[in-house]
Amino acid sequence: MSFAALLNENGIKKGDNVILLYVDVMDFIVAFYACMYIGAVAVPVDFPTDPSNIEKWELIAKDSGAGFILTSKKSSEMLAKITSLSETLSELDILSEDMAERKMEAVEFEFNATLQYTSGSTGNPKGVMVSYENLLTNIDVIGNYLDLGKSKSFITWLPYYHAMGLIASMLSPIYYGGKSVIVPISLRIRFYGSRQLQNIKANILLRLILHMSLWQMFLKNYPTTKKANIRLKA
Repeated sequence: MSFAALLNENGIKKGDNVILLYVDVMDFIVAFYACMYIGAVAVPVDFPTDPSNIEKWELIAKDSGAGFILTSKKSSEMLAKITSLSETLSELDILSEDMAERKMEAVEFEFNATLQYTSGSTGNPKGVMVSYENLLTNIDVIGNYLDLGKSKSFITWLPYYHAMGLIASMLSPIYYGGKSVIVPISLRIRFYGSRQLQNIKANILLRLILHMSLWQMFLKNYPTTKKANIRLKA
């Protein structure tokens, strides 16, 4: 956990809120678990793309009291340019490098694991504190409902700063020892036909983790999905 060591070396400790801004899914997963490893509270937010419209990120930075932003090495330069335009965001340090591993402090079960913000589409973003116990309770409910296990495989293209993507798509498969197929952002729009599903189906049970709007898009291709001998069950 060299990334976790980086957080410690920069003064991030148990209970500190840390904003996660990632484009790449795999980089996000590493950063999220690094925060959990040292007891820092991850604050996952979508990556800002419009430098002229960063009010939402400024509000979250102020409300969470975070002192650091984690991002990938390839996104750090772009993010630094965006944050430099904001007096609030420019005060936060951006971390993206790895360093040597060292022993980390254990965290308590009831401690906060993440601070999850709403999208802000219907008002100012509102943060919800989610403990390790909350996460495990949700994972347990999802596992019992879907009958999860090592024989199960998942497909997801939900963003991991979204609560459903984080808990159902990222944490649950790892907890239960299943397989998870992560669809890159660049392919998500094209991933609703039968050919892509057929390529990865490989005679295993796939569970699609989607919210309602993505299910509606997927079902538009259901006729071609049936031709590929893929059965859907909600």
